[in-house]
Amino acid sequence: MANIDISTSQQVDVAFEVAEVRDRILAFIIDMILLVVVYLVLMFLSLELLGTDAGPLLYLILFFIAAFYSLIAELLMNGQSPGKRAMAIRVVNRNGLEPTMTDYMIRWSFRLIDIWLTLGAVAIMLISAGGKGQRLGDVVAGTCVIRTQNRYTVRLEQLEQMQNAEGYVATYPTAVQCSEAEMLLVKEVLDRSRRFRNKAHREALEMTAEKISRRMNLSSTPSDKRLFLTQVLQDYVALSR
Repeated sequence: MANIDISTSQQVDVAFEVAEVRDRILAFIIDMILLVVVYLVLMFLSLELLGTDAGPLLYLILFFIAAFYSLIAELLMNGQSPGKRAMAIRVVNRNGLEPTMTDYMIRWSFRLIDIWLTLGAVAIMLISAGGKGQRLGDVVAGTCVIRTQNRYTVRLEQLEQMQNAEGYVATYPTAVQCSEAEMLLVKEVLDRSRRFRNKAHREALEMTAEKISRRMNLSSTPSDKRLFLTQVLQDYVALSR
């Protein structure tokens, strides 16, 4: 899975997981199914209420919905459509700020080339080749599509695979004062700091070390935060299992 660094307004690079082509295609399909349902409901209601006289007005309404559905959805749902929300993906700006209305309009205007005239071939090719989650509209608008939920999750079984030997001498016996949820968080912070070596994740590592240090009533936090958290995690697993 590809990742992308997005610079925030504080000039901090934060790593996000780029939405895969599959996710974006599934989101598009979900949106299309929703549109078909809306079309059928509107057609039924218009025929029931207005009869065949509703034809021209109905076609105009359906065209408007089809043409502006994605634009309006992303504006109202903070960079998502119902399909994108279902697939946990979202449009963001590469500069770390919220996409503007202009950004969304640029993305929307290029759907004609990216999707409709080429049956999605241009969008799929660019997203697959670029590695930044960008179709042509994204490149021009300076946006990309990321996952809002990281697929990488920590399970209890992963912790249990760590050291758990009899006679283990703990460096930090008070590690057992921490909760299982806190240790799961520590492991995820450690794993992400190894995968994403940037300032944001280093700061997250330091903040977690400070919090765990206070939780264990230590007089001070060791200077090597990564080694400290790793040792605390090992001690917790060995002493609590």
